[in-house]
Amino acid sequence: MTDGRSDRVLILAPVGRDGIASAALLRKAGLAAEVCGSLQALAEALAGGGGALFVAEEALFGRDLELLQSWTRAQPAWSDLPIVVLTSNGEREFPAAFRRRCLPLEMRPPSPELLLAIVEGHLRHRPNGLEELVDDFATRLGGGGTHSVDQLLNAAQLITQKAFPTGPRGRALIETLLRDLSKGQ
Repeated sequence: MTDGRSDRVLILAPVGRDGIASAALLRKAGLAAEVCGSLQALAEALAGGGGALFVAEEALFGRDLELLQSWTRAQPAWSDLPIVVLTSNGEREFPAAFRRRCLPLEMRPPSPELLLAIVEGHLRHRPNGLEELVDDFATRLGGGGTHSVDQLLNAAQLITQKAFPTGPRGRALIETLLRDLSKGQ
């Protein structure tokens, strides 16, 4: 790092503890990080310089983006500040001022093998019935559903419990955990 301000990662993630957790992870890796609680705070921090900008999608929508758009438009063509917009899907269109400097990265759904490794790493063992659970989850992902790996981890944790019911009641619990998040059921 050079002066600590031009190399810092600015983070705008106003929901929950995402910003704090991201900054802690970056600091652990030896990077300076600053969490900005609002677009106004981000604009002020950008005036002081930054090495990269991480913005959670929810920080952008439904808000007046003029401050950020003005800053982006004022950057020279050779500006090398990477702006990473963390988004979960392609439901919304980003303003042209952001898109012209974006490299969209679409993540494919994880393979069943990767999902098994994630669950095994989390639980530190492979419980009985895990392959069936992972196959079910992978099928849901492949079908275009909106799901989080956290759902799979919660379901895997649940099936390891001695009191977990078998049969229709257990299946109903798994169905509830693995519901499509975009349907809000």
